[in-house]
Amino acid sequence: MLAEHGVDARPRGLTPAKEKEILRLRKQGMIIRDIAKRIGCSYDTARKFLLAGRTL
Repeated sequence: MLAEHGVDARPRGLTPAKEKEILRLRKQGMIIRDIAKRIGCSYDTARKFLLAGRTL
């Protein structure tokens, strides 16, 4: 409905660049809450990504 009226919705999910940065910061020992703040995503998004065990 928003698109029909020309309103852009923000993209959902993590970009590949953000995923790579999350993994890099976690390997450095940063806690998930601080990673999420730095990346600009929610705590749950960062946590779920890490729990999924994805690697790049």
